[in-house]
Amino acid sequence: MSGITLALVWSLGFFSAPRFDFAHRPEPVEGAKEKPPTVYALPLPPKPDYSALGWLIGEWNGKAVTPSPPGEARLSVAYDLENRVMVFRETVDFSASPSVPASHEQWMGILSPDAGGKGFLLCQFSSTGFITRYHASAEKAVIHFYPEGGELAPSGWLFRRTLTRTSDSEITESVDAAPPDKPFFNYYTLRFARAAPAPAASPAPKSGALKNYEREEGPKGFIGFAISARMSEGLHAALLAVPAEAWQSTGEDPEVIRECAGVAYVPSEKTEKKDQQPLRYVGIRLRKRQGELFGDGTAVKHFAVVSNIWEWSAPRLLEWHRQKAGTIEMVHDILKNDLAAGVLPCGRFGANAAWLRLAVLAHNVMTALKRLALPPELLSARPKRLRFLIFNTAGRLVRHARQMVLRLAAQRERLAEWIEALRLLWVPAPS
Repeated sequence: MSGITLALVWSLGFFSAPRFDFAHRPEPVEGAKEKPPTVYALPLPPKPDYSALGWLIGEWNGKAVTPSPPGEARLSVAYDLENRVMVFRETVDFSASPSVPASHEQWMGILSPDAGGKGFLLCQFSSTGFITRYHASAEKAVIHFYPEGGELAPSGWLFRRTLTRTSDSEITESVDAAPPDKPFFNYYTLRFARAAPAPAASPAPKSGALKNYEREEGPKGFIGFAISARMSEGLHAALLAVPAEAWQSTGEDPEVIRECAGVAYVPSEKTEKKDQQPLRYVGIRLRKRQGELFGDGTAVKHFAVVSNIWEWSAPRLLEWHRQKAGTIEMVHDILKNDLAAGVLPCGRFGANAAWLRLAVLAHNVMTALKRLALPPELLSARPKRLRFLIFNTAGRLVRHARQMVLRLAAQRERLAEWIEALRLLWVPAPS
């Protein structure tokens, strides 16, 4: 009996731990008798013990604790991959204060056992772009997360996190930060309460709709959306019934007062099922300053946005809703006047279609560039402004001391922004 056969018999007969079996069927040889497939068995590691962290599982809603700036947070912890990992998801929103601007961060973390058998490791991915690792240790009702670097950790900065269980339905989260060569200080503290269990979801519809989590085409699971709502008589009446103190400002405008508020409105549509979860309606109210009237003679205009996202505040939801390309009229204006889509090159339909597609691709690429890599003040920049600021920057090649140097007609701060943009875009280095 060959060594391979002996090893195979040993593996099939003596593995008592869980294993993963797979078969390999050899390539058939013409004229030879077909051989049975060889079965291999891989021993699986034992399932990790998360009993010390089990009290974290669930949905949590939290608020900032003084002296932290006013803010809200939402934490979700769940098992995944057959209870082999724990998945953390957290969203933190802080309001603006006289000394600190408003901030928003989302992060997701994958927690797994430490290979050395001491505690756990958390790999955290943040919406800010940082990727950091933490070593986690549990002591009764307290979980400590200590920084251990990461692929894209904040340069020089250290963050540590502590979760404390104060009762079966309440926890606190304390985040400490240490600037380069400085001691730790309390960055913020949140107090969470366990969210009430969501009502049982209704059976998913068989076709269409974003509510169908088991859709045949496209990704599975929840897809959040926010779209402009059709103004019906019932919706308009619900908007008029919103109390005056419920409206809150959504931004500064020199001519119009913009406000938003949640609207208690459930439409009676034929496609709605009685046991389906209702959508969320957010009302928008526009008023002229100084008591002036709009062009149509009205003093107040009402609009609404419908969404299936309940976790965010109304201003945050509207801000996310407006982070699309803008109104379609603005897109047409940019395509026609800035990207040469208004004048087609020839009389051939195919060539004109290719020309238009290239213009749309250029628009999408520049929109992605502004969203992902450029500073916030350039979010509304048109292609012409980007052309003069970045694309058409003048430079001169200078040979000196056996080196070739490119001198650019740009300020040092602008060059630093370009370097940061290249880092955020993951542009491959030249070979």
